[in-house]
Amino acid sequence: MALHLTFDSIFETEKRKHEKFKEMKLSEQFISYDREGIPCYALDLGFDSEESANLITDILFDLYDFESEQNYQIELLDQSQN
Repeated sequence: MALHLTFDSIFETEKRKHEKFKEMKLSEQFISYDREGIPCYALDLGFDSEESANLITDILFDLYDFESEQNYQIELLDQSQN
């Protein structure tokens, strides 16, 4: 599994989120790359779905200001070829 985050600087809110993300300790785990001028970050999550869900939850709460009372669904999509 992998997690990809993008921060399109055309939007002011995305600029702020990008700066906040770069200050987060967990951002050090990501590999940064540029896609047509858009800052992107990728993280290989391996095969631990519980740990992946925990990391995604941290990002939702700390970066996107989700609250613990909100309902949300994390959907994992397996694109590997068997």
